[in-house]
Formats: sequence, C-alpha cells, structure tokens
Amino acid sequence: MRKIRFEVLLVAAIGLVVLASCDKQAVPGAILELNGPVMGTRFNVQVVGMPESLDKEALAAEIRATLDGINATMSTYLAESEVSQFNQYAGTDWFPVSASTAKVTEAAQKISAATGGAFDITVGPLVNIWGFGPESALEAMPDRSVIAAVSERIGYQKLDVRVDPPALKKSEPDLYIDLSAIAKGYAVDVVCDLLADKGLENFLVDIGGELRFTGRNAQGDLWRVAIENPRGDRKPYEVLSLEGGAVATSGNYRNYFEIGGQRFSHTIDPRTGRPVNHSLVLATIVSDEAMTADGWATAMIVLGAEEGIVVAEREGLAALLLSEDGESLREASSSAMESLRD
Repeated sequence: MRKIRFEVLLVAAIGLVVLASCDKQAVPGAILELNGPVMGTRFNVQVVGMPESLDKEALAAEIRATLDGINATMSTYLAESEVSQFNQYAGTDWFPVSASTAKVTEAAQKISAATGGAFDITVGPLVNIWGFGPESALEAMPDRSVIAAVSERIGYQKLDVRVDPPALKKSEPDLYIDLSAIAKGYAVDVVCDLLADKGLENFLVDIGGELRFTGRNAQGDLWRVAIENPRGDRKPYEVLSLEGGAVATSGNYRNYFEIGGQRFSHTIDPRTGRPVNHSLVLATIVSDEAMTADGWATAMIVLGAEEGIVVAEREGLAALLLSEDGESLREASSSAMESLRD
C-alpha cells in the first residue's frame, strides 16, 4: 500500500473518503455513476469500462431494486420487514426467514462468539435507555437497576440461527435484533456480486462508508480510499491503494452526550451495559468482504485498542486502530494490516 497526497474529495463518509483524480479517462468503455438514499444513509456505485452491450439504465434499475429489497427485508424502521416481523413475534419456535437474513444473522453471531459478546445484534434495548435509540435524548444516567434489568433481556446467546431451512429462534419472547451494524456491508457485497456476475471488472460500491472495490478507476489507477483523521484535519490519516477488497471504518468520536460534565460515547458495550470507556476513536478493517469488515469494525470500537488488537491478530484481521493520546493519536496495527503497507 502506498501513501498518496490528494486534492479532491469525491465521496465523504464516516471515517472513509474516496479520492478522485482530475485526469482524463484511461479505461475504455462507458461509466456508470449511481447514488441515492438507502438503509438510512446513502449509496454510491461507480462502474468503469462498461461494454456497449450492457444497458446502463437497466443495470441501474437492477442495483436499486437489489438495495431496496435488502432494506425491505432487514430494516427495523419498516414494520413489514422480515426483521421487524421477527422482532414482533412473541413465540420461541423457529421463525422462517429468507436465506439472506439467515446469512447475515449467522455472520453476526460468529463475530459475537469471537468477541465474547462485545458485538451483539440484540443490544438495542441498552442503546435505547442510554438515549441513542429512536427515543428522546437522555437527561440523566440510567439507574443501575434499570441497566441490570435491561441487560437480562439481551444477549446473543438467546438467539439461534438455522441456515437450511433458513429460520431464527429466540429463547426470550421479547428479544429483538438489529442488523444495521452489518447489513450495509452485506448489501455492498450483494451489489458487487451482481456486477461481477455481469462480467464487470472495475467498480466501487459504497453504502454509508462501507466500501468494496475491484480493478481500476476511470483514470486506470487503483481505487484510493483515505482514512479520515479523527482530529478533523483535512489531510487524511492514511490512504489505502489496493488491487481490490473491502474497507470499513467505525468511529467513536462524533456521536456522544454529556451529563454533569461527563462525556459518554454512543457505543454501548453489551457486556457491561454501559458506554465504552476507552480511548479508541477509530477502527478500520480491510477484508475480502464488506460484511466482514463492517461487523468487525463495529466490534473493534467496543473492544478498544488493547483488547481489539489481540482479537484482530487471533482472527487474522487487517485492523488499524487509532486511539486518543493527549493531543496526538496512538496507532495499533495488526500484522495483516502491516502486510498491506509493505
């Protein structure tokens, strides 16, 4: 990986920026640029070198339909979505779901098990009592008894997933799940697979800062993704220039609240029932799949740098963790990430 200076920011997202060049197009073929709202955020698709035989409008419509379908299946904001229906289900028998929902849930459960519950798609009730859910902002810290009571209602161990036939099962009737910490990455992967199946070799897909790319950009260069500096400096912390892969960044420095002069993070540790209390402010994961990078970036923000780097090494993850250290940043980088820098 090489470090590159930049002048133009093409797409800004939490933690990540795609760098643009003003040079003329070097890759022959048509270019498709598609963007819009989806899953509570925005998506951006760039395809380079499209053959004339491929209908751009038809491809754009297929991409939008694919994203809308995933959102309609996994959104917790749509009452009729599959996930919402499961959350409303008060039984403890197997609840049939689509193969996609089972796949994403299974991936989330594997990260939960690998982190001892630091990543947990059932954490929603705790997020709500700390004022980061759809309810009003918090004016006072929740009582310990409330935290304890809500903590009893959550836990990835209370959720089972079956891939064939696809179904979910909960041991507590009021358990509910939220796939938002991993579903965007899954959607990126699905769109990338769609493009690859059509024989396309040069593209980038971004949903809310979860990226996956392959091949070259319009100028014939590798796709360049800048990791945002948590200190707010316009100069990126680092630029990733890779043949292909997925990059996800999770930040812990923008969304917070203060009570009595004490600052609380928006990131809740399901293991303690409280906001995380460490200095890690940004975690970037590079992987082959966006779903993997998405989920693990969130998990790292919960774990913190000290615990997170140990887990990253054990799991073979390419991880870059940035922590506040007074007026500067302290970096922890896994061996897999270092190999990308060589």
